[in-house]
Formats: sequence, structure tokens, C-alpha cells
Amino acid sequence: SNNGIGSGGGRGGRSRGSRSSHGGHGVVQESGVIMDSAEREWILSQGPTGGAVWDIFRAEDQKALKDFLWKVAAEDGIAHRLAHPVHDACFYLDDKLRRRLRDEAGVVGYRFVQHEGEAVFIPAGCPHQVFNIRSSIKVAEDFVSPDHIDRCLELTEDFRQLPRTHRRAEDTLGVKDIMVHSVSHALAVLGRAGQADIQAVSPIGSAEFDSSEDES
Repeated sequence: SNNGIGSGGGRGGRSRGSRSSHGGHGVVQESGVIMDSAEREWILSQGPTGGAVWDIFRAEDQKALKDFLWKVAAEDGIAHRLAHPVHDACFYLDDKLRRRLRDEAGVVGYRFVQHEGEAVFIPAGCPHQVFNIRSSIKVAEDFVSPDHIDRCLELTEDFRQLPRTHRRAEDTLGVKDIMVHSVSHALAVLGRAGQADIQAVSPIGSAEFDSSEDES
């Protein structure tokens, strides 16, 4: 199966086949992704443990990638059917489109093969796509990293602006709820620590005061 280009921090989607109105691009065929002989040989050279081919793009390149996909969608006459060319996860960038993306937008992703037993970490906000080259079972877990909380909030805002019927409109990360609970927990810990400090200091202060009274 082929998961179309999508954004980090959520689930990817199925690629749209070339039997639809994709014009001459034919990003994905019913039989699979279009690839040249060199790419096919590279995939086969990965051996029997190679399970999936990934393309992961920098979060900073998401706007340029989105603009490029809007352009491709307009060329194919399907732009009016899209809510967001990345979050819709309806494009798979084959070699031809990846070359265009590089030449026209200056965007190049990280392309690699995931082997059996390996895990792939996708930072928040990084558009990505995956093409399974063997039968696979996907196990995925979303989480919020404190280092990328700003990107998670940006994603949440992007999802909020999608149509209500869109499958990504739901806030699956719950970033704001996590932040509220984290701050509440931090304040509770600080409160307990402050009380502990007071209890630790008070007896010593009382002893010193009593001692000074005895000496006088």
C-alpha cells in the first residue's frame, strides 16, 4: 500500500490512483508507484528485509511543498476538490514529481528504506510519505515532545481550519490539554516543594531562637 504525502503528528492517507483525474502526472498507478529502473534496482538491492521506502521532508519546507502541490493539483484539475494538499494525503511524489519539487521549489527530502525491526521517528510537522515494498503491519504512536510544542500548536491550528467533515479536523494530539495538565502538575510539584522547604527550615530557626534566649 502507498501512504500519500502527509504531515507529521497524525495519520497518513491512501494515495489517489492514476485512474482518477490526475491528468498526465499519474503519480500512483493501480499497480503501484511509477519508478524508473535505477530506483527499482536500488530498492531490490536492499535485500529481503527492506519493507518500506520513506520520504521525509523538513518541517520548514512544508509551505513550499504545499504551494507546489497546489500547483500540481491545478494542473491536474483537482484543486477545487482539495481542502489541503498535504493534510489530504492524496499525492505520492514519484521520481518525476520529486525532481520537479527540487528544481522548482528547492525542496529535497530524506529518502531511505526501512528494514525489518527498524522504527522510524518523524519529527512534528515534517511532511512524509511511505511506499510499502513488502507486506507490512503498521504500528504507529503519536506523542508530543516539549522540544516541538510550537510545531504541534501550528499543526493543531492547521487542522482547526480544515472543514469539519475532514478526517484530520479532529485534534488527535490534544496539545492544549497536555499543556494545561503539564502546567497544573508543575505548579503542584512546586507547591509541595515549597511546603517541604518551609517545614525543613522552621525547626532550625526555632532551635536557634530558643538557644539565644537561654544564653541571655
